[in-house]
Amino acid sequence: LIVSTVHAAIMTPASLVALFQAPYLLGSADFFVSTEISLLTNEIFIAYTFQDLFLCLWFRKQWPDMKAMLVHHACVLVTWGQLAVGGWGQGIALVAQSCEISTFFVTGRWILHKAGAKEGRAYFVNGILMAISFFVFRICFYNWQIVTLFRQRSDLLELPVFSFVSMLFCYFAGAILQSIWFIKIVQGALKVLRAPPNDYVKLAPA
Repeated sequence: LIVSTVHAAIMTPASLVALFQAPYLLGSADFFVSTEISLLTNEIFIAYTFQDLFLCLWFRKQWPDMKAMLVHHACVLVTWGQLAVGGWGQGIALVAQSCEISTFFVTGRWILHKAGAKEGRAYFVNGILMAISFFVFRICFYNWQIVTLFRQRSDLLELPVFSFVSMLFCYFAGAILQSIWFIKIVQGALKVLRAPPNDYVKLAPA
C-alpha cells in the first residue's frame, strides 16, 4: 500500500506536468515525439509494475481477482518497455499513467475497511471520490485517447507488426478492464444508495 500510494503521488503529477509542458504529445499527428520527463515517467512506471507483478504472483492465492490484474500488468510491461525504448506513444502513455490518481482512494477504502470504519462518513465520502476519479480519468480521459490514436494513425501504422498489435491490444484491454472495474464500483455505490433508510444511515451517517 505504501509503495503504490507513493508511486501514485509521483506518477500522477509527473505525467500531468509532462502533458502540460508538451501538449503536442496529444495534439499533434506525430506519434514518435517524446520528452525527457515523459521517458522518465515510463521507466518509473515499468519499475513499479515489475514489483507489483511480483507481489501479485506471490500472493495470488491469498488475494482475490488476480487474473485481471495479471493481464493488466503483463500488457503494461510488454507495451511500456517498447514505449520507453522507442520513445513513441508518449501522449497516450502519460494519460494512462495519470490514471494512477484513483489509487489514493482505492488505498483509502482498503484502510478504512480494515479499520472497521465502513459505517463512517469518511468511508462513504472516499467511495464517492473513488468513483468520480475513476470515471473522470480511467473512463473519460483514457477512452478519449482513441481520438489521439486516430490522429496519429499514419505514424502508428509505421510500427513493426508486433509493436502495432501489442500497442492496440494493451490500449483496448486497458479500456475493457477499466470498464469492468468501474462497473463494480457503480454497483457498490448503487447498493449503498438503494439501501433502506435505516441501513443507509448506518452506511453514510449525517
